[in-house]
Amino acid sequence: RPKDSDRTKKPQAPVTRLPGEEELKREIATDPEAPLAWTELGWRLYRDRRYGEAEWAMNQARRLSPNDPYILWLSGLTAYQMGHFTDAKNFLKRVYFENKTWPPTVDMTTTYDLLGRLSLEDPVDLFSAAFYFSKACDEKPKDWQLQFLLGFTEWYRGPGRYGQALSALENARRLNSREPIVLRYYAWVKAAVEVDWPQDDGGKGIAEAFSAINQAIAAEPDFYENYELLARVHAARKQWREAETAVRRALALNQNAAGPHYVLARILLELNTPASRREAEEHLVRAISLSPGYWEGPQTAPHVDLLAALMMREGRYSEAAALLDWRKRRLPNDEGPAQ
Repeated sequence: RPKDSDRTKKPQAPVTRLPGEEELKREIATDPEAPLAWTELGWRLYRDRRYGEAEWAMNQARRLSPNDPYILWLSGLTAYQMGHFTDAKNFLKRVYFENKTWPPTVDMTTTYDLLGRLSLEDPVDLFSAAFYFSKACDEKPKDWQLQFLLGFTEWYRGPGRYGQALSALENARRLNSREPIVLRYYAWVKAAVEVDWPQDDGGKGIAEAFSAINQAIAAEPDFYENYELLARVHAARKQWREAETAVRRALALNQNAAGPHYVLARILLELNTPASRREAEEHLVRAISLSPGYWEGPQTAPHVDLLAALMMREGRYSEAAALLDWRKRRLPNDEGPAQ
């Protein structure tokens, strides 16, 4: 999942001429039951990034006109900026579901965008997030960030949505070919598609996947996950030495990520020498210590399964049993070793 800074931008709002703050306060003092003055004050405070004061003003406006779509919309924006995500979601969903048309002061691209982002907050609802981001892209198809967010969300929905993820990320890459996070996620999805569903295309697809990975590496040469991805694709093609070189580069950049340790262990076990098996065990122990609940797709704790299998292969049955018992106690909601 990207960091918040990767996936959050300030919502853009229509620019309108506003009375001065003091003029608005005088209007409110004259008629404190006038929702328009409260709303305009909230909008001015919001534009000045005084979000707490803006939220208070919008509370007053909403008290006086609880169903006005513009008041609900601006209430959603201010609540979002204050981190009051439940309130923001409720206000913006009302804007969408309770109105067939919206006033020109309501920016529905921003509404869909924020509803998508809010659906990625706890509790995560990937289906709703994809729905809202798709509607935002329909409203503004040339916004690379919206295309990226749609692709990112579809990617996390699972393999059945990789085609949709790839399409959206291709759009994002076309619109902004230099953005590292776009290149990174495009490479991951392109590689997954080509590895999991290889086409009889003379190697064109896999060549495109390697090209995408290399572009991601060029954009972020010190980001370990790009080399981890390169290793995974080489490993899927049973190019073990190339895979080993790539994943060791990932580990040189980040020793504290479980993924590269697990991937290197898998590669070393394929090399199947006494030395490689000993080193594989060291990396599995390290991966488990870094992230006991590490998961890949539907598999939880595959690093524990692999270490237990290695122990059993070497006749260390009591150690393997103890490890699996630890797994059961440490991850009680897990279904057990992958079949």
